[in-house]
Amino acid sequence: MGIAGAEHEETAPHASRLVISKLACSLVGTSQVVRIVLGTLAHQAYGKEEAVERFRCSYCINPEYRDTIESGTLR
Repeated sequence: MGIAGAEHEETAPHASRLVISKLACSLVGTSQVVRIVLGTLAHQAYGKEEAVERFRCSYCINPEYRDTIESGTLR
């Protein structure tokens, strides 16, 4: 995606480009409906457009990078 220095807050908490960051509150153990985009590898694997998944960590895509990620090939 061309994000030089992209890091994950869990392993590099002081990095300048935290593409994956800690949630304000933990969702560990909760379940949520996940939308699966048509034509993606996830859609091929699931064979449907929605799935209910359980959160297993307290990290997610940093909102600052969401548009970059969603407009790229990694979806």
